[in-house]
Amino acid sequence: MKENWDDLRYFLAVHRQRLPARAALELGVSYMTVLRRLETLETRLGVPLFNRSSQGYELTHDGRELLKVAERMEMSMRGINVRLGQCEGEVSGLVRVACGEGLGLSLIARYLPEFTETYPDIQIELNVTQFPSDIEERGSHVYFRPIQELSTTAPRLIRHELSPIDFAFFASTDYVGRMGKPASVEDLASHKVVNVSDIGFYVNALEWVDRKVPPESVIMRSYSYAAVIRACQMGVGAAVLPRFVGLETAGLEHLFALPDSMRTTLWALALPDVAEIPRVRTLLTFLTTRTRQDLNLFAPSLAEQG
Repeated sequence: MKENWDDLRYFLAVHRQRLPARAALELGVSYMTVLRRLETLETRLGVPLFNRSSQGYELTHDGRELLKVAERMEMSMRGINVRLGQCEGEVSGLVRVACGEGLGLSLIARYLPEFTETYPDIQIELNVTQFPSDIEERGSHVYFRPIQELSTTAPRLIRHELSPIDFAFFASTDYVGRMGKPASVEDLASHKVVNVSDIGFYVNALEWVDRKVPPESVIMRSYSYAAVIRACQMGVGAAVLPRFVGLETAGLEHLFALPDSMRTTLWALALPDVAEIPRVRTLLTFLTTRTRQDLNLFAPSLAEQG
């Protein structure tokens, strides 16, 4: 039985992950690519290699025979890599990251230059979403999300606590010049406010705003986080934002902070086996370290206490 190593990589990944979707995450390719390569291999050999079921992919008799060949070839390839001076500990490939608009535009992009310089062989694909189930549905490796109540969120996922997140009101320099600078939530009764209609990761902060700000002051709402930031930049009104987002958005001025009780926590969520893929683990470790180093940006009052 003579097969090339590239075909066998797909075969081994499906065997070890038991599902094509998880094999795709390990290999850094699409789900359909894994199915296509596996079908091509089975067609060329003329035998089924796996029994498919809702519980996963199990090797057939012919699959077990091919596994012996594949594992021998894998050991040979490792030996070749070592002889060529390629460190077995090196990490490379694609990491798919899912996150909300604020994180995608501000946090991930903030650390991306440093990460890609440190790990030039790892590529990042950024998917903007709001739902943890999208980790599997969209084939993401990692989901970054600030969550206030984690206990009911995606219980099957491994959770890495990154950093607490404070919230504050911001307005554009133009708005402050025209309308004055509110110093407290009570002052907003005579100001204009733009607000997000419903973002799960800081719903408590939004509910606090709804309780404290007169309805007639809220002149715009949007389900789009980016739209609210843009409206705030253009001087439409003041907006409550994660503190680090407001501070790193051009043209915005910090007005006043929300109470510490509105603080949430930034988490990284991943499927258990995916979290152990070397390139994924590398990204998680890097961001965990860097966000904790920047605690003064995310939650300055906690940084002062520490």
